[in-house]
Amino acid sequence: MPTSPTAAWDYFHLNAISIDEDGNLLVGARNTWAAYRIDRHSGAVLWRLAGTKSDFVLGPNVAFAWQHNPTVADDHGLIRIFDNEASPSVLPYSRVIWVRHDDRRKTATLERWFKHPDNLQAGSQGNAEALDNGDTFVDWGALPRFSEFDRNNNLVFDAAFPTGYNSYRAYRYVWIGEPETLPTAIGAITANGDTTVHAIWNGATEVATWDVLDASGRPEARVAQGAWNGYDTTLQVSEPLSSVVVVARDQRGFEIGRSVATAVTQ
Repeated sequence: MPTSPTAAWDYFHLNAISIDEDGNLLVGARNTWAAYRIDRHSGAVLWRLAGTKSDFVLGPNVAFAWQHNPTVADDHGLIRIFDNEASPSVLPYSRVIWVRHDDRRKTATLERWFKHPDNLQAGSQGNAEALDNGDTFVDWGALPRFSEFDRNNNLVFDAAFPTGYNSYRAYRYVWIGEPETLPTAIGAITANGDTTVHAIWNGATEVATWDVLDASGRPEARVAQGAWNGYDTTLQVSEPLSSVVVVARDQRGFEIGRSVATAVTQ
């Protein structure tokens, strides 16, 4: 309840809007423990799911609390919800739930749910994302953790953000880093007269192999090749060089970047 006529009262706390299966809006409200279908043109409330004025009779274990990210899971009335259950605590753990609403019978049933094996409870934030392989990727909000579960609710991946950080939502995608900068070559002559070359391209994710070119003459000649081995890949050349170029290649062998010619430290 509001404590002062000058203080805002967050009775609703809208935290999610997405497109429902019928083209209207699916809205989540944390503080009413409910999801709403809203007519996207008139703003009229078409139905309420859960809360104190639910338009659906809730089946066993459907009721949710302090939830986030209600999202359409199919075209037949299935909604996936990150059910915080805190704060304050209602259940002793957060859940991901799938609720089927029958708009004709006005019933809602729990089709699937899981929790983290460690009984994680997110006091705020969080979401659940459907992956193309049928798994579910979960962000545990304020904890801060993120996990992946398979179709049988088994935990297959689990990780945490560094201490002091949290995440409102997390999503899993294939990411390709394509730096705007050129690769860097660093070369030095060793005590036995060979050349050690460091190939560096910060942020590049598609590098499979590195070529080392002798850049002291024309045309430049390849004198070594090696597999990418992290941020700084070290390659050995069994002869002294005066200038080097490194060339990045992808898994198909195509050149994707090259450094400028760099003098070798003698």
